[in-house]
Amino acid sequence: RLLAALEPLGDRVLTSDSVFELQVLPRSIAVFGTGGIGLELGQALCALGVRVVFFNPNPKLGFFTDPVIEARSKAYWSAELSLELGVRELTAERAGEGVRLSYRSASGLAEQAEFERVLVAAGRAPNLERLQLEHSGLVLDAHGAPRWDAETAQCGASPSARRRRPRCG
Repeated sequence: RLLAALEPLGDRVLTSDSVFELQVLPRSIAVFGTGGIGLELGQALCALGVRVVFFNPNPKLGFFTDPVIEARSKAYWSAELSLELGVRELTAERAGEGVRLSYRSASGLAEQAEFERVLVAAGRAPNLERLQLEHSGLVLDAHGAPRWDAETAQCGASPSARRRRPRCG
């Protein structure tokens, strides 16, 4: 779901689907979401010459659960990209041909920034309905996704799911 604060921006908001429909790249873009999709799309846009700033209300970067890996990833990405993590009190408005974001930074300072577009790459649910997985015989979780074995990355109890992947290293 689109962050409520961004709803007034209307067609100036892109998603991970609509960003591929752009005929002309914006000069600047605010990316909401620092998970795999947000980082990948934002980094690609940055490499294409777009000024990119990542925003996330969470002070953590990405989906890392290990604190050491998260800290090292944050240090790496902070050196490469503009990150605004832990933002609060976000408001957004149309400004000329672009958008103006007002927010409180993690340090508590009131900040403003302007961009041509906003890319929302967070909070999307998997699109599983059309797969009709309820007919697959697989055990599904509360979100309708198949439960899977972390050792084999396979679903269900088929004979191949009992084999273990060889360990590397």
